[in-house]
Amino acid sequence: MLVKDKGSDIAILRTMGATSGSVMRIFFMTGAAIGVAGTVAGVALGVVVCLNIESIRQFFSWISGTTLFSPELYFLSQLPADR
Repeated sequence: MLVKDKGSDIAILRTMGATSGSVMRIFFMTGAAIGVAGTVAGVALGVVVCLNIESIRQFFSWISGTTLFSPELYFLSQLPADR
């Protein structure tokens, strides 16, 4: 998809003397950077949510005005999360 959108940019790089291998490396590095950034962001967000899961549950319970995960039904006084 990225290659399809960047067709004119690839043509300019090729005109400036870039080989097809160097163009491929550019797109490989771009894809790898996007993948690493997404993985790091996902892990960080997951850790933050895990560490604050009970506060998040209480917040949504307060917003909705109901008891989320009622202890009588789910047998949980709080949401468990191991650190």
